[in-house]
Amino acid sequence: MNEIQDESAVDPVILINSLSIDDANNGGTGKRRKSKSKVWEDFIPVSSGGKIQSAICKHCGKRLSGRSSGGTSHLGRHLKICPGRPGKTMEGQKNSSSQTNPSVMENWEFDQEKSVEDLTSLIISNLCPFSIVKSTSFMQFVASINPTFNMVSQATIEEKFIAIFYKEKLKLKEKVTNASGGVFLSVGIWGLVFSPTVRCFTVHFIDENWKMNRRIISYRCAGTENDEDHYYISMFPDWQSFCNLGDSDKTKLQIVKDWGIQQNLLGVTSQVPVDNGFISGIEAFRV
Repeated sequence: MNEIQDESAVDPVILINSLSIDDANNGGTGKRRKSKSKVWEDFIPVSSGGKIQSAICKHCGKRLSGRSSGGTSHLGRHLKICPGRPGKTMEGQKNSSSQTNPSVMENWEFDQEKSVEDLTSLIISNLCPFSIVKSTSFMQFVASINPTFNMVSQATIEEKFIAIFYKEKLKLKEKVTNASGGVFLSVGIWGLVFSPTVRCFTVHFIDENWKMNRRIISYRCAGTENDEDHYYISMFPDWQSFCNLGDSDKTKLQIVKDWGIQQNLLGVTSQVPVDNGFISGIEAFRV
């Protein structure tokens, strides 16, 4: 008697769950098919007309096809890359990286100074503010990649920036002075808020690979007669010392000498008048 009662006292919820996936595709006839794939443990079946039509991922909510004719291999592939599945994405990336580069960690050696230089180059090339190193989220990101990196101050990044500037300037200067075909200098007018108060000095030369190069080597404030522009310039310290500085012969000659192009300067083009004093100054350099 007890055995009959145990068989009849079947939990209806368990019965429905056990038939919901396998038997739904059989039209609810109750005929048992082969055991369902374990992949369904991570998906919610969606039925229509008595058959499963789609599957909703329990982790990310994405809807995929759930028809029996399509199999379940695509559901398994989704789980491997599912962004909502805890720990699986990073684990897969870690395993893939270690399999692709098994000797990376063995040969890797941390260099604090090199990392600071790389960080500064990243900030410069992406036009990021120096203050990004004070960002809590940025520091957390760096720490998650390399906990041994000691985040530096904004002042350190600024100092490193100046060092990189002079390093790159020396490299460009060497390239310009060694241009066997000579160089041309152009003086252009750049104007935004301070229009037309900025002079842009650019060198043009052909390198050893017969490639045309144009490099900006200096900017200078040139002053203006516009009262509104004078108002903006006056907000800078020692603003009077900037007036007409870019148009002076002394400034032009100083730039030529600083970059060492007085001997191989072939010509000058300018959007502003060039005085005879500049020409005579170049000739004096060559004597």
